Amino acid sequence: MPRTSPAHQRVTEARITREDVTDARVTGRGEETSGPAPGASPAPLRAKNRTKKSGGRPSHWPADRVERRSVASLVPSARNARSHTDEQVAQLAGSMREWGWTMPILIDEQDNVIAGHGRLLAATRLGFDEAPVMVARGWSEAQKRAYMLADNKLALNASWDDALLTVELGDLKGLGFDLDLIGFSDSEQNAILSGWMGDASDVAAAGDSVAGTDRRIVVGVPMEQGDRAYKIIGEALEGEGIEYVFRT
Repeated sequence: MPRTSPAHQRVTEARITREDVTDARVTGRGEETSGPAPGASPAPLRAKNRTKKSGGRPSHWPADRVERRSVASLVPSARNARSHTDEQVAQLAGSMREWGWTMPILIDEQDNVIAGHGRLLAATRLGFDEAPVMVARGWSEAQKRAYMLADNKLALNASWDDALLTVELGDLKGLGFDLDLIGFSDSEQNAILSGWMGDASDVAAAGDSVAGTDRRIVVGVPMEQGDRAYKIIGEALEGEGIEYVFRT
């Protein structure tokens, strides 16, 4: 058996120590880890990370890698409970035309769509041949179906900072940016930019409800909104030639 010089032994021990420290940092744990046996080649760190789990989380995330698929190969789910009107698909198409494709479609390993049905419809409308995708590998059927709901509902649970929203829309309007690309309707934009901090969708709903009627509607206004809400809504409705009655 060949003899190992003291210098060679010190180098080998230093290599093992660095590998141990690196491994401890990667795992995020403070406990000591055992390095490879002296003289053995350490396993590649990249390969080792792919199989590790941290805090019970899988080492692979769909967003780790973005791939491309042909639009025609992607299969929408019959279980998708989120509907997309022609108007909303047109909004998505306008956004994708302005900014390009910024959020990949989430699919399973058989190219079934889990999240991104609206973007797929918009891409078809725009005539795109390919779509960026993330693949959810190893997900159970329950996980796929649950995320299809969570992807939409969790976003809906957020709220706006009304003051900042007013400032941002006002600044963008001053810069000449097309606010329709952001997704707010004209009535929502008018309500927000006028400083009314109520639910701007009430105005749109009131205006939409008069089709095919005598154009007399009842508008519900929260008492805490005060006279300014009455003034803004009243002017908007009068501008459309709609008769109205306020109800608190």
